[in-house]
Amino acid sequence: MVEIFSMVVSAPCRAVLLKGTANALNVEHSIKNINLMKQEQMAEDFVAMNPAHVVPTIKDGDFVLWESRAILQYLCNKYDKENKFYPVDAQARARVDYLLNFDLGTLYKAIGEYVYPIWLYKQAPDAEKLKAMEAKFEFIEQHLLKGAYLNGDSPTIADISISCSLYVPTFVGFKFCPEKYPKITAFREKMATFANNEELSAQIAECMKAMMAAEEKSE
Repeated sequence: MVEIFSMVVSAPCRAVLLKGTANALNVEHSIKNINLMKQEQMAEDFVAMNPAHVVPTIKDGDFVLWESRAILQYLCNKYDKENKFYPVDAQARARVDYLLNFDLGTLYKAIGEYVYPIWLYKQAPDAEKLKAMEAKFEFIEQHLLKGAYLNGDSPTIADISISCSLYVPTFVGFKFCPEKYPKITAFREKMATFANNEELSAQIAECMKAMMAAEEKSE
C-alpha cells in the first residue's frame, strides 16, 4: 500500500491525490493529512522519514519519495501498466517531461509569486507579478494547448500537474475569462471532472473556509 502524506489545499499534493487514487490508477493507498499551518511537517517521525519535511511525500514499502512531479512519474512507472498517463514513446514522453518542468520552473513559480503573498500574508496584489503570471497563461493559450489536452487527445500526468497549478489563482479571486482564455477554460473544464477532482475541490473549499474562520477568530 502506498502511503500519501498530503495537505489538500496544496496544488502539488492535489496532483498526487488525483494520480494516487483508485479512480486514476487503482493504486491501493492511504492518505495522512499533514497540516502545514500547524507545523505538523516538523514532527520528529515525519522529519526522520523525510528530512526535507515537505508535502506531498509518499511511502511505498521502504521507498520514500517527495516532489510531486517525481511522484507522478514514479506512480506511472510502477503502476500504470497500460501507459495511460505517461507515454513510452520517447518523443511523447519527452513532451510530458518538458511540460512537467515548465510547470515546476515557470508556471507554478509565477503563480506562487503572485498568489501566496496575497493569500498567506495578506499583502496587496502586485501588478508586475500579476502581469508575469498572465504571460504564462497566454503562453499556454497560444502555444501549448494544441488539442483537447496538452499532449494530444488524452490526459497525461502533465495535464494533471498543470491543471492543479491553474486552480491556485482562484484562491485570490482570479478568474480565467473565457473570451481571453478559451482554450484554458475548456481545458480546466475537462480536468475538473477528472478522477476525484470534484471531491477534492469540495475538500479544498471546506479547508479554506476553516482556515478563514481560524484567522477571524485570532484577530
